[in-house]
Amino acid sequence: MDVIESHGARIPILGFGTMTLKEDVCVQLVEASLKLGYRHLDTAQMYGNEREVGSGMRGSALKREDIFLTTKVWFTRLASGDFEHSVDESLERLALPWVDLLMIHWPNAQVPLSESIASLCKMKPVALGFLEQQQIIPIPRTSKRERLAENLGSLDLRLSEAEMAEIAELKRPDSRIVSPPQAPKWDT
Repeated sequence: MDVIESHGARIPILGFGTMTLKEDVCVQLVEASLKLGYRHLDTAQMYGNEREVGSGMRGSALKREDIFLTTKVWFTRLASGDFEHSVDESLERLALPWVDLLMIHWPNAQVPLSESIASLCKMKPVALGFLEQQQIIPIPRTSKRERLAENLGSLDLRLSEAEMAEIAELKRPDSRIVSPPQAPKWDT
């Protein structure tokens, strides 16, 4: 499928939208869309189907990295702190370690856009900070100058023990992004 490249992301040009799809119908259609060749799925907290979208993805037998997944934070959850919790809730419902595109689902006049954007930008350094606090040395790659500073922002982040435990619970045995055939059995 053709892709559009934007800010380092390769986004499949045609996505499958899941708004209004619920329960088994959603799971089955997500799975069917992926088997037919769709590689971009769109969901949102407000759609109430993130759990089903994640289930359909796993049912497709495709690798997680072969699917581009978009979800959105609802406008009532944009305040700093609440934003981050809502993203964690989305990942838990999806039962996935990451989304490829996280969007704000309509602005909120009560929350300054700068605050919402700051919360959105904070989500990436959290992954690096989680690794760093475990004495694991991440080596992120970027081709964008602005990402260099964002990655360094992880050094200023300190996650609480509760946050570290919550992130650790997201670990799954099949979530390794890179594991060439000659690699040892990392996650056994």
